[in-house]
Formats: sequence, structure tokens, C-alpha cells
Amino acid sequence: MTGVLEMPSKPNLVFVFSDRQRFDTLAAYGNDYVKAPNLNNLAKESLVFKNTYVTQAVCAPARASIMTGLYPHAAGMQRNKLVMPEQIETIANMVSDDYKKAYFGKWHLGNEVINQRGFDDWASGMETLREEYTEPEYLEIDTSYHDFLIKNGFEPDEVLLGRKIFSDEMRAALPAEFQMASFFASKAETFIQENSGDPFVLYVSFLEPHPPWTGPYDGLHDPEEVPIEPTFLKRPDGHSLFSRMRADFFM
Repeated sequence: MTGVLEMPSKPNLVFVFSDRQRFDTLAAYGNDYVKAPNLNNLAKESLVFKNTYVTQAVCAPARASIMTGLYPHAAGMQRNKLVMPEQIETIANMVSDDYKKAYFGKWHLGNEVINQRGFDDWASGMETLREEYTEPEYLEIDTSYHDFLIKNGFEPDEVLLGRKIFSDEMRAALPAEFQMASFFASKAETFIQENSGDPFVLYVSFLEPHPPWTGPYDGLHDPEEVPIEPTFLKRPDGHSLFSRMRADFFM
């Protein structure tokens, strides 16, 4: 029909994660002071969901649901520090072999450094998740981002499970062009350009704005200008959940 755009028979899928980001930090949800120009511009051109919720507020269980379409318990990921069972399939296992499939960024479902679950192209970055590797040989593999920093002359500053790594604090303080987010964005851009003629599935999982809150954009917002709701200043002393949280830190 003239003037009507037809959906491609094999549409591309690009899924961009941001970690620990509240919905109300974006202009699409009424925020007018947080500076997130790229996400805000994307929202202007997109369908914005306003009644959608994660299955769980904890990182790994929520990621398991996103990747599989299952509830966390059905995907074997009721909490952090677990490895998703091998028989659980992700969307990369479900699409046809015609698709090019890539995952770049934080995985947090176990064995961070190996391509898996149907993805052909893989770039890893989280070195602090080494305790969730299931095979000894994986401990001998550095992340893709680690190799990138080494090639650019940086030296690891910490040791974890017998291997030198870049601590979160060290790499978060690097210039913008060497940030983990910049590395994965560049990988994604290259992947899209190289596979423009083929259908593809691309997941790009940024750690930011997860702590540590340092780095090249640390001073982007003046703390004095950030509006604070009255409930933020109300201390919920005695509340059971608050007391449990404090107990985790021996408070």
C-alpha cells in the first residue's frame, strides 16, 4: 500500500542496557534536570512504556528475565552471584541462524569472558565478577576491555583470584575515551556498520550509572541544584527493611 511502511521480515534488534538507572532520570518521564541527551533523544523517536516494571530489582535476576523472557526463578537466577543454568536459552538461541548476534558489555549471568548462549560476537568488561566463573581456565582469560586498556598503555592496579585486574575505582577515573562505556559504544558502532546488510541482534550493556560515581562526568551536575523530595530527608528509622539493609553493613 502506498505510503505505508512495511515491517521487515527479519527486523534488527538493538537492546541498550543502562545499569541502576531509575526511570525518572529521563525527560520522557518528566525529568528536566538530569543531563542524558542521547537517551532523551532516543526516547523522542521511540515508543515509551509508562507502565512496565522489572521482574526483580536485583541485577542478575532482572537480567536473566530480560535475556530469556522467564521469571528469575524459572531461569535459575533468584539472586546475584549465581550462574544461569546451561539449558536456559536466551533470545540469541531463539532467532534464526540468518541473524548475526552480538553481546557487548556487562553480562552478570556467569562466565563473563566467554561468548555463550547463542551469541557469535562477544566483548566483556567486568573483571570483578571472576568469582562467578565455573571453569579454572576462564580465570586465565582477561576481559576484552582489559586488553583494550593494556594496548593503550595502562597497568592493572589490583589482584583478584591470582590475576591482575583494573579496579572499578581506577578505570572509572580514566579519560572519557578510555571509559568502559566508550569502549562498548565503539564496538557496537563497528558491529552495526559491518553487518548493515544482514539481520542482527545486538545487546549493548553499559555499567553506568552504576557506582562508582567518578570519572570524566563527575561534575556534570551541581549538587546544590538537584531537587530533593521531602521524603528523601525523612529517615525511616525502625522500618524493618531499612534495619535489614543496615545490618548487612554491621550498622
